[in-house]
Amino acid sequence: INVLSTLLQSSDQGTKVEKSIPELFVGHYSNYVECLNVDYTSSRKQPYMEIQLDILGCKDIYDSLERFCEEERLDGPNKYNAEDFGFQVRSFL
Repeated sequence: INVLSTLLQSSDQGTKVEKSIPELFVGHYSNYVECLNVDYTSSRKQPYMEIQLDILGCKDIYDSLERFCEEERLDGPNKYNAEDFGFQVRSFL
């Protein structure tokens, strides 16, 4: 996608569609954090042009996408600093 996007952007410079190519290849996803032991949540919308999917152990693209969207629980050294609550065990989606 990056190579294709770069080629298309260079070929449309100076035309009326010059700014449209990046918009065609950009998506958005939300990072959502919920602490398990205190009342704290956080959500942040982020743009992306590509995502990295696991393919080993996945039967198809849908399985890879499902794995990408799975909830992840972080604890131990991966605890989340929840502003006024300090480091917390969290669920990350």
